[in-house]
Order: sequence, then structure tokens, then C-alpha cells
Amino acid sequence: DPEGDFFFQALVGFVIVAGILITGTSCSKNDGFKSADEAAKDFAEKTYSSTEYTKHEFSAEIYTTDGGKTYNYTEPAMGEKHEATGLTNSTVPNDAKVVAYVHTHPNEPGFSEDDLKWADIHNIDAYLVNPLKEVLRYTQTNKVIGEFVCAITPNPLTDEEKEYLDNLLIKWDVENR
Repeated sequence: DPEGDFFFQALVGFVIVAGILITGTSCSKNDGFKSADEAAKDFAEKTYSSTEYTKHEFSAEIYTTDGGKTYNYTEPAMGEKHEATGLTNSTVPNDAKVVAYVHTHPNEPGFSEDDLKWADIHNIDAYLVNPLKEVLRYTQTNKVIGEFVCAITPNPLTDEEKEYLDNLLIKWDVENR
């Protein structure tokens, strides 16, 4: 695999599984949300403690399967310290339309240029959860960067989740030397 495609696909699968185990959240376990904003807030509250603990970004895709009546998000995936995993569509249902992505920043309070480019290239909205525990939005319709959506209270990590994250970080460091 000279292009490294297999490694990237395996890594994406690994971080998706990590997100399931870390956050304990599953889009199939909720009844859906009335808006992409609500889905982003739920992702933020269930995921941001993992970002604070690991200093890695987490991301998910927000989608609708019924023309915008309800919204869900994919399993959160762990990226790098300064980079989310990006859109994979690997866990988006076949009949779904991706409308946004949401990701965390452990250190930076605002969107990066790459965050905005990613949203523009895919013609979707973007949400950011920052260290101030705010959810910010960038929409394709009005191009306002960093529009405040809401403040969050992240779910605290259990000792079991912290132990899992510690082991995940050790494995991450070994695999990425």
C-alpha cells in the first residue's frame, strides 16, 4: 500500500471505535434532535471531557434522514492534537444527508482556516466546541464565522473512561512515532 490508504482507513476505523468506547454515545441510541444545533450541543456535552483529558480533537458528522425533521450525528472519532479526522461518511446511513460536521478544539477558541475550507469544500455547516465550553457555528448561508450557539456543561469522565483514554493515548503514541 504505497499511498498509505490502508493505514488511513484502519486508523479511521480505530478512532471511530475509540469514540464509541470513550463517549458511550451512539446516534442509534437517541431519538434524534430537532436541529443540527441540538445535535452539536449533545455531541459537545458527551465528548468535550475526552478532549480536555487527551488534548486531542474529536469530530462527528451531523446528518438528517428525513429531510430535516430530525438530526443525528455519527459516532465521535478521535483525531490528533491539532486536527480532527475529517468527514469519512463511513458511519452515516445510506439514506442520510450530511448537513454539518462538529469537532472539538482543546486549545484554540475559534475556527481555523482549514476548518472553514473543509466546510466550504463540502458545502456544509461547521460547529466548533472550544475550551471556553462554547459551541460556535459557521453556516454556508450567511458565512458568519464563530456564531455563538450555546454554552455547555461537559459530562464528567468516569475513572473507567479515564483509564481507557490513558491506554488509548499510549497506543496512539506508539503507533504514531
